[in-house]
Amino acid sequence: MCKNFIYCDYTEKSLLHSKSIIDQLRLLQSKYDNNLQNIDKKKTPLPKNIFPLLINKEKWPFKDETIDCIFNNLYLHTCENLENILKIYNKSLIKDGFLVSNIISNNSFQELKVCLNLSENERDGGVSLNSMPIPSIESVGNLVGRIGYNLPSITVNKSRLLFSGLDQIFEFLTQIGETNILKNKRKMKSQNCIIAAMSIYKHLFNSKREKKNFDVEMVDNRIIRYDLRDKNDKFERKNINCKFIMI
Repeated sequence: MCKNFIYCDYTEKSLLHSKSIIDQLRLLQSKYDNNLQNIDKKKTPLPKNIFPLLINKEKWPFKDETIDCIFNNLYLHTCENLENILKIYNKSLIKDGFLVSNIISNNSFQELKVCLNLSENERDGGVSLNSMPIPSIESVGNLVGRIGYNLPSITVNKSRLLFSGLDQIFEFLTQIGETNILKNKRKMKSQNCIIAAMSIYKHLFNSKREKKNFDVEMVDNRIIRYDLRDKNDKFERKNINCKFIMI
């Protein structure tokens, strides 16, 4: 059983949202504790001590060899110095501690990158950086082994998201908090550039065309159809959220 649980975030809004979820879980557990006969033995109890902590993305507040395990959810790909962060994590773990993390691969949303690069090169006479640099799986694996993590293991999960238009992708990225966060980027793209990109996506990568070209029997992929204008869509706006929680 975990005695001390610390959940961290670098935005106060997300931290408060996580706190509300944990408070609800505590309330449910207290109701079970009032009647011990109703407790399901298979359920894992909450940690005794749970603390929220607002941190700086590049500054790790914990001392060396003080943490049993670190769970990191969609956080590392937004760090400016990935190698330095992983080194700090490794130092803060105890001898038999472990790190569990997931990141977005550099192969994500290739169709969006192609459309923006083609349209920008044609309409504006050049290509700017349209997305933050994301490390590849191979480079992350080599980096983890070089830093000193023992028994590293990497699993790749592929999901196929089918969009009906480029505007759907923009809204989806906004809702999950994965828009462009680069400091040195082009402030605004021209209207002609965006219209051209939407036209390219419509003719090359729209959901109807992708359905015909994609083998639905591939075991390594999950096909997800995402359409904000479809009332019968599997995704609901309220369920699309991206949290960064670590212990």
